[in-house]
Amino acid sequence: MIIRMDIYRHITIEPGAYSGATADVFEFNGQVYKVFRVYGVARIPEQVKSLFESECEAYRRATAHVWLRHHAASFYGACIIEDILDGNGNSVGDKYALDCCYQIELLVGDESKFCAIGPHQSFEHLQEAERRFRLEGIDVSDSSVFNQQDAQLFKFIDFRMKSW
Repeated sequence: MIIRMDIYRHITIEPGAYSGATADVFEFNGQVYKVFRVYGVARIPEQVKSLFESECEAYRRATAHVWLRHHAASFYGACIIEDILDGNGNSVGDKYALDCCYQIELLVGDESKFCAIGPHQSFEHLQEAERRFRLEGIDVSDSSVFNQQDAQLFKFIDFRMKSW
């Protein structure tokens, strides 16, 4: 698969910003591709791979859990990206760990950082979710939550195993 930045929508909270500290996120045909970078936050390739594997394992655990699977973005698995092309068709693949990409569902609604604004302190359903994630060994401290106020429809993204 080749990601073309002129076709795949680059998802960011702030226009022109990185998608996140360690990865860029692209949307195409209703699916999200999170591709880990090898620039930006200084990390060696082994650290990038370790973080990627930690996030994949956390999604697998959440998906396997009867309750959590309803409150985490659907995980479609890891995929290998052949290249990433900028808007002019030039390869920027060397800026990414092309073998460190996974797909999740595209979520819509209000998005908030879980711990930055303290929604977990305001809503019992988010406190319960944090407890259940923790019991599965999953760290949600840097996660984002969509539809945080809705006890039935809220969903988490961007989480990893605690040991990472």
